[in-house]
Amino acid sequence: MEGVLPEATHPRLRNLLAFWEARRGDCPLPAREALDPLALWEWLGHLMLVEAADGGDFRYRVYGTGLAEYLGRDLTGKTTAVLRSDVRDVVCREYAAVCRTARPLLVVHRRRIREQVMPVEKLILPFSSDGRTVDRLLAGAYPAGRA
Repeated sequence: MEGVLPEATHPRLRNLLAFWEARRGDCPLPAREALDPLALWEWLGHLMLVEAADGGDFRYRVYGTGLAEYLGRDLTGKTTAVLRSDVRDVVCREYAAVCRTARPLLVVHRRRIREQVMPVEKLILPFSSDGRTVDRLLAGAYPAGRA
C-alpha cells in the first residue's frame, strides 16, 4: 500500500492528482492554503478534508455531499471512531500511511452503492502548513468507471 500510486481510472481523480502536483510545485508538499474551495470546485461534492485527531483517530472536517449521497452517510465533523471497526482499521491505516510517507495514495474498495456493490477509487493527498509535516489530507472518491 505505502508509496504505491497506480494510475487512477477515474478522470477526475487524475485531474485531482494533477491539481496537487501543480500546487506543490518544487516543494515536497503543497501548503494547506492551497485548499481553496473555489480551486477545488470540480471535485467539491466528492471530497473529504481530513485532519489527524487525538489517539491516532482522524476527523472529517468536510465530507462531500456526493459522497454522503452514494455512500449513505455524512461524516462531516465526525471522527473515524464512528466507523465500523473493520472499516475504521482500513481507513486509519490508509490515512496514517499518507501522513507517514507524505505521498499520495490511491486505493480501491468495493462499496454498496444504491443496492449494487461496485469498486470505488479513493485518492488521498497530503497537505502541510510547515512544508514537512502532513496536517491535512484531501481525499477524492468516485465509483470506478463512472465519469
